[in-house]
Amino acid sequence: MREVLAAEAFATPEIQSKFETPENFLSMVRQFYPAVYRPRSVLFEDLTVLEAMPAQPVLLLDQNGQVVKVVYVMQRQFDGCWRIAGCI
Repeated sequence: MREVLAAEAFATPEIQSKFETPENFLSMVRQFYPAVYRPRSVLFEDLTVLEAMPAQPVLLLDQNGQVVKVVYVMQRQFDGCWRIAGCI
């Protein structure tokens, strides 16, 4: 359960509300982003800008040894923290 709560905690409140529960959120990650769910290796690249929003590119090595690049679109929250607003 801790894994579910930790994964969802990085998402914006809008994304959290879209999936209603941490379990639903994790189920979506497992289904659509398997490399994100259980990467063998993670390499953060330099921050960039994507459609006028800060973005964090990340190289992942998935369970099959394939390199997958994901880009986390970041959004600053009212309290000043940064959360993930999308994943490409």
